[in-house]
Amino acid sequence: MPQSTTVVDLVPEQEAERRTAKITELLPEQWRHDSITSHDMEGQVVQHKPLLDAISRAVPLRLLLDETMHGLPGKSDKSQLSASHFFLSRPASRFAAFVSHRWAVNPREVVTALLIHVILSNSRGALLAFGVCLLVLAAFFIYPPAVVLALPLLSYAFMWYLVLAHRTRCLALLGHSQPNLWFDKATVHQTSRPLTQAGLSLFGHFLNASDSLLILFQPAYLTRVWCVYEFAYWLKNKGEAHIALVPLNTYNTLIRVALKLFPTVVVLVCAIVGFLVCFVMGLFVPLSLLSAELGADGAMWGVIVVVMVVAVAITACIGRCYDRMILGPAMKERRAVAQQLASFEVRNAQAFAPSDKEYVLGEICKWWDTAEGKEAALDAFNEFMRTRVARTLNTLQLQRERTVHCMVFIICATVDLAILVALLILQQAITPAAWPTLVLDVANLLSPPSCFADTLGLDMSCGSTTGVQVQQLFDQLSCVNGTLALPDIECTGFYATAGVSRMAVYFAAYVAAAIFMAAHAVWWASRSPYMNRTAKSAAQQPGMNQHV
Repeated sequence: MPQSTTVVDLVPEQEAERRTAKITELLPEQWRHDSITSHDMEGQVVQHKPLLDAISRAVPLRLLLDETMHGLPGKSDKSQLSASHFFLSRPASRFAAFVSHRWAVNPREVVTALLIHVILSNSRGALLAFGVCLLVLAAFFIYPPAVVLALPLLSYAFMWYLVLAHRTRCLALLGHSQPNLWFDKATVHQTSRPLTQAGLSLFGHFLNASDSLLILFQPAYLTRVWCVYEFAYWLKNKGEAHIALVPLNTYNTLIRVALKLFPTVVVLVCAIVGFLVCFVMGLFVPLSLLSAELGADGAMWGVIVVVMVVAVAITACIGRCYDRMILGPAMKERRAVAQQLASFEVRNAQAFAPSDKEYVLGEICKWWDTAEGKEAALDAFNEFMRTRVARTLNTLQLQRERTVHCMVFIICATVDLAILVALLILQQAITPAAWPTLVLDVANLLSPPSCFADTLGLDMSCGSTTGVQVQQLFDQLSCVNGTLALPDIECTGFYATAGVSRMAVYFAAYVAAAIFMAAHAVWWASRSPYMNRTAKSAAQQPGMNQHV
């Protein structure tokens, strides 16, 4: 698969330097030197509105969806960022979300997790599954063969949605091409120290100007002083509302499991559906006739109930397996994070520069300005992290686990509902609009009246209960000498020999096509950046432990 096609619209370096110089002119004279610190500017930048307007900036989500080292998530070191990257952002006074993250994260994991977050956020995932369910029901009602023929294509559709959707106009249609995210790699100038320090001094302002806090979370997130500062600031000043946790490990596990196993599930479903259509559908008509003759009209409904119980049990088992594969590691991570926070010590948190850590610790001390001094304030912050932050983070992790669980449930329920609709069509409780005689036509091909009459020894006299029902169902049959005139067909039990041979060929071709498509989809997925685990992890790359 080719690398990401995300376009990074970098301005020429010379133009970027010219724009940087223009913004630098907005700084007071005493701030235009490299020895300036964010502490020197603290609380004063907001008083210089032209400067504040120039450095309050946002980026669109599309810039965070380039998994290559050329994209923003791949810039793991400040030395990899130029002035041009700052001008990828656009001026903004409000932000839809403040993106809180470690710089030392594999960019592919960031992109994957953000994609899953977009799919699942704001109930889009549930709406998507619900829409698919309605589409399946509508297709069954109108023309069921279209659903059967479309099943093998699900592997391709699934791959396209997960792997390529963000490279199309889908995100633009969802509003994700608008610059509304605060993301420090492009919204804090990284090459001009005065502008960098001005941006750092405004973290509280940027957090207050954001509608939500978007956390790209891994356990190592809690080892970075800026990260814990951002999380704690939001909780202390804005409460627990509007925090969106993006669990990188969980969402990457989810997409890898889906890409690996979904094509296999599609093949199994195609094989089962093909078998039902080719060899079982023809039995429903003779069995329903037999149950009517025996005075057991509810027998077929009993069969439907039994089939549905079995189907629900199978889908529940499969759903449970998916749950365990995806959420098992997530639950372990949640427990590990709880233990990590139980002994949290902010003094051990890391930062790119000692001055950054000193500034953040100073800001933290102001939150708990006590007569006991700095050490007591830091101890109070530690207690805050061990209690409120730990409790909130645990709740957010549980919410993400419930979201995944809900999606698995919706998918399983959709499959069960589709099976129920198919059974109702076979029972002729529902009639397809575009092919109302579908069941009878297939039944006549597989199990014509002459075959099941001979096999069951049914009374085919014109006045018998079975004879009347057969004549009503197959109106082309005529009554000769008081007996239905059944054509002479070579039978194998219920089935017409020629019909079984024809359906066997169809079944083999159908399953072969499904296997080919699924195999190609698996090969496609294996080349996807969301499955490629051979690249160096973020922690192994030099300079990846740095943060603004």
